[in-house]
Amino acid sequence: FVAGSDYSGLVHVWDLRTGRKVNEFKHYEDESAAQNPVVRSMSFSPCGTALATGSDDSAVRIWDVRGLGNHPSNPEYAAIN
Repeated sequence: FVAGSDYSGLVHVWDLRTGRKVNEFKHYEDESAAQNPVVRSMSFSPCGTALATGSDDSAVRIWDVRGLGNHPSNPEYAAIN
């Protein structure tokens, strides 16, 4: 997998073997915010089961990406502030 983000606060994940987007998920929780935080950094764990994302609001989230691509819902995450 490869991951990237945009200025909307979404994280997009693609399968490198197929070139298809397999999921996208929100780094933010507040849908009513005037401006969503921009994801500035991300890294997969060495084993590939977690993705860490960091945004300009100082939030870090560790996403459980096991089974990514098998379901369209947001993966579980742990927030670190």
